[in-house]
Amino acid sequence: MADPLTRKERRAVQLAGAALTAALGNDWQRASAMLQRISTECGGEGMQRALLSLCDTVIHHAGITPGQPVRIMFQQADGDGRITGADEVQRRESVWAGRLLAARAADDEDTWSALIEALPRDGYAIGQHVIALLEMCTLMIARYLKRGA
Repeated sequence: MADPLTRKERRAVQLAGAALTAALGNDWQRASAMLQRISTECGGEGMQRALLSLCDTVIHHAGITPGQPVRIMFQQADGDGRITGADEVQRRESVWAGRLLAARAADDEDTWSALIEALPRDGYAIGQHVIALLEMCTLMIARYLKRGA
């Protein structure tokens, strides 16, 4: 059976895995470098595959059955750990990341596509959104690993 992924998409998945591994090891410089390599080596097609890969990894660790409706809540990573809705989150990139993750978990292709289309056209701003997703995935996976899930 032929691999449904292109060479660039496969490379993007590998680099996303390296970025996540580096982030879980608190090596954010290496994680950022891996994300930059996805952009440089794989382009937009590869970056979107990398985003899917990051989301799918969290979904797997969380034990979420894809295609089920999900509700997103945000927990402060520092401070009191209070749980809030999206309207109370200061960093808009984090809200975008949460919505992207929820769209993937719900298998909502229309929302996923709309969120991708809503990304700013500025490369730096796109990077901030991608980093926000990586940070969110890292925090969630670290929590699941700590619990032994």
